[in-house]
Amino acid sequence: MLGAGNSNDLDLPRILDTYAEVHLVDIDEQALAEGVARQQVESATGLVLHGGVDVTDPAWQIDPADVAVSSALLTQLIDTAEQTGQTGTQLLTVRDAHLRLIARLLTPKGSGLLITDVVSSDTCTRLPAAGHHELAALMIDSINAGDFFTGTNPVAIRQRLMTDPQIRAHQVALSMPWRWQLASRSFLVCAVAFEPHV
Repeated sequence: MLGAGNSNDLDLPRILDTYAEVHLVDIDEQALAEGVARQQVESATGLVLHGGVDVTDPAWQIDPADVAVSSALLTQLIDTAEQTGQTGTQLLTVRDAHLRLIARLLTPKGSGLLITDVVSSDTCTRLPAAGHHELAALMIDSINAGDFFTGTNPVAIRQRLMTDPQIRAHQVALSMPWRWQLASRSFLVCAVAFEPHV
């Protein structure tokens, strides 16, 4: 699980009941430890913490997994790149590198899952009051209007996963979007599941 952070949006007991081994990865070692302690799973069998890890570091390695998940990490990586002056296609290169990382972390026939925030209530003012059944249409409207965080258009991500020569995913599925509340801001979130070409 890349970008596990404080695990506020992860049901760790349920995940640990489902998988024999769970690896949580984040650059913030303290947040990772606190999140695990808060959910009282720090002594759980099969739980492995990888704190202080910069997933963009080419030297970082981890054993392949049957499932690799990136949890709301993509926008953080792109924001960091923007802060260093990168723009436009450079930011899409950051996105593509992250998609390839997820694919590289998979065993043959493994499944990747990218969970990303797409747009926030800062620009999508209809989001806070939208009903659950309205969120899919709202996401489409936001995409058509170009109102989304750089590199997070799930339709473009789906296309990239299928055409990137290092991934060539043959199965790509978009989830229905959901709303995630963080303090006074609302975020529209979507998941993209894929299986790389074997």
